[in-house]
Amino acid sequence: METPWARRSVKNACSERRTARGSPPGNRWGAQAARVSTPPEHSTTSNSWETIMRKTCSYIFIVLFCLVFAGCGNRVRLEGTVTFSDDGSPLTCGMVLFDDGQIVARGPIKSDGSYAVGVDRENDGIPPGTYKVSIVDAAETIPSGSDYVPPSYKKLIDDKYFFNDTSELNVAVDASTKRFDIVVEPR
Repeated sequence: METPWARRSVKNACSERRTARGSPPGNRWGAQAARVSTPPEHSTTSNSWETIMRKTCSYIFIVLFCLVFAGCGNRVRLEGTVTFSDDGSPLTCGMVLFDDGQIVARGPIKSDGSYAVGVDRENDGIPPGTYKVSIVDAAETIPSGSDYVPPSYKKLIDDKYFFNDTSELNVAVDASTKRFDIVVEPR
């Protein structure tokens, strides 16, 4: 019968043999696979300089992240329609641009004349502010009938709407602004 001290001595002999060669018997991956490294003593204490700096940097990063993205949450969803002044029919193509000098928001005009403004994607909203408005790509494609000749375009609205300085369309967007309907003159 084996005694407890005999078992311990067998275990100690195995561990001594393991440490002497660097890896347990039969380990084909070598010494690195079997070793378990222990961190230095000073890094296991909770009051070490590195731990304090790591936590401080993490807190600063979280606060900065929240501050940067807090401004993105105050966007106003703005939508409307673009119609012609002569008969009230909708403009069926183009893009409405809102420019405040720093941000350009856009809203593609759909076939019913409606649009929804967004900065990053359609209908994600627009920050409050005063914007100059222009309408671009409001043209009808006229096919040339040939594969070698590019199609021509017929502008549907007056040229003044293509540039925000000449369009005379301005809007002040705040939290209560939900809609901005535009009436344009045909060409």
